[in-house]
Amino acid sequence: MSIKTRLTVNSAAIAFGEFIRRRRVKEGFTQVEAAGKAEMYQSQWSRIERGRTFLYDAKELLNISKVLKISSTEILKRAAGVLYDEDSKKGEKEEKESGWRALRIPPQAIQAEVAILRIIFHNNKAIQKVKKKFSTEEEFYKRSHHIIYKTMLKLFSEGKPIDLIILVEELRNRGKLEDVGGISYLNALFLKEPPTIQNDGYSPDNLNYYIEIMYEKYLLRSLIVRAQHVVEEAYCYEDFKSKSLERSLQELIPTISKILTLSNKKSS
Repeated sequence: MSIKTRLTVNSAAIAFGEFIRRRRVKEGFTQVEAAGKAEMYQSQWSRIERGRTFLYDAKELLNISKVLKISSTEILKRAAGVLYDEDSKKGEKEEKESGWRALRIPPQAIQAEVAILRIIFHNNKAIQKVKKKFSTEEEFYKRSHHIIYKTMLKLFSEGKPIDLIILVEELRNRGKLEDVGGISYLNALFLKEPPTIQNDGYSPDNLNYYIEIMYEKYLLRSLIVRAQHVVEEAYCYEDFKSKSLERSLQELIPTISKILTLSNKKSS
């Protein structure tokens, strides 16, 4: 029987984008590269007029269902939306935790990312505080924010001011302007008055807190990725002479140490 499942555009985009991200991480891509690929898929789906629905043939999700080891119908019905069209609801299978874990949204703080970028834009010197805490640009979960922050770092290190014209030109020269959403997204992000609690719900005075929030989410994402590597190695582990599992375990140690340090600091 051919099963047609009706999905809301947004829920389908998020679910499928997250599946692509987790799959890319498993294939060895960095968090940022994986998130970029996922964001591309998600944005393609989301371009459809907001609120409209469309029919998606469940057969096209067979590859996904094989990886997650759950049926295509279940993926669509439970992960991508609750609106579906079936002859009967009878005989629903038990949810398989491994499948649903693969579709979970990783820890993130998009609002904190926006706050930090806007604070830097209106006060370029604030980037020095961010640099002290962030060792890479991967602390930014959203790929467009990662690219914007990396470009801001480059401009600041070259002694150039960070304003809209210079930022747009630098992104265009690097071929990254469309990757961040184009000029329209930058206008929406930066062409506002400096952020205040009254107008935006956040303030430059609280920058250190936003940095801390983002750093915590980044550590949790890192822990998830590295722990997944350990689990995969354990499933495939057959020879005690092999060092692959040992290497994966060693990679966990720095992240665990940072999380424990942060936890102890907060509890003291």
